[in-house]
Amino acid sequence: MRNTQERPWRDTKPVRLDDVSGLKPLVHASELSEPREFYDALASEWGDVAPVELEPGVPAWLVMGQRLVYDVMRNEHLFATDPRTWNGHARGGLPKTSGLRPVFPSHQRFSATHSDGALRQRLREPLDDAFEQLSEGITAAKARSICNLLIDRFQDRGRADLMLEYASVIPFLVIADMVGFDPEDGQRLFDLTRRVAAGAPDAASAAIDVDQMLAELVVLRREAPKRDLASSLVAHPQMRDDVEVAHTLLTVAYSGNLTLTAWIAQTLLVTLTDSRFSAGCTAAASTSTTRWTRCSGAPPPRSTPCRGSPART
Repeated sequence: MRNTQERPWRDTKPVRLDDVSGLKPLVHASELSEPREFYDALASEWGDVAPVELEPGVPAWLVMGQRLVYDVMRNEHLFATDPRTWNGHARGGLPKTSGLRPVFPSHQRFSATHSDGALRQRLREPLDDAFEQLSEGITAAKARSICNLLIDRFQDRGRADLMLEYASVIPFLVIADMVGFDPEDGQRLFDLTRRVAAGAPDAASAAIDVDQMLAELVVLRREAPKRDLASSLVAHPQMRDDVEVAHTLLTVAYSGNLTLTAWIAQTLLVTLTDSRFSAGCTAAASTSTTRWTRCSGAPPPRSTPCRGSPART
């Protein structure tokens, strides 16, 4: 690859993260009214993979291209999801007050999103089976009811913050019910996971509270099972102990409150701004799969977290 005046970093030699200076803090994206400007500037300088700073002294490669993100997520032979493989642990790790500690724990997390290989497969199958046991019709009816309730709250006002009042609220209400929490505990779970995801100063303590909530739910469902994910996982023969069940439920809680929020927000954005897409939503040939594919390929209104560490260097 030849050097260019616009991108002098492009040459035939690989770029080492430790050799790059002047890294842009990733938090700057959340401080802008148009976060896309931050990512566009990085892409203009670096391409689809750019060096950034997660926290002071914590560098990382940010993958922005959709196809490359898929490659990182799907190729566990090159990119491990086990956070213990992160090389920052060997360099002293993170301070106790770091908001990244829940994201890069030095101890093992027994869930499909924190494991690789045979262990990941063993932990993934019970989760698939648990979702299969949920009634799709009942879940869809609850989701529609929640959506209508939220819309009723702001429709007479004539305007709304769709991220704050709709897209970020639907996932935690639906996911909390699927997991096995009542609305009050579901609200608390959402507040805690949001603090963890935002890397708040109290993220570490919030993560501990989340673990405690899920551990208590697992014990309760072992004694009094219901038709929810927690009960299904507790009864699954491939789940070897309550820790694995709690860690697997943690995956559902975090992915529901982050990834699903991004998907809903992106669908709203495209529906409200792209007449071709909004017209297609009412067409008989339009399916949820085709609509999701259209939305996932467009620039998102917020970033969707995806952690991966090189499995080999």
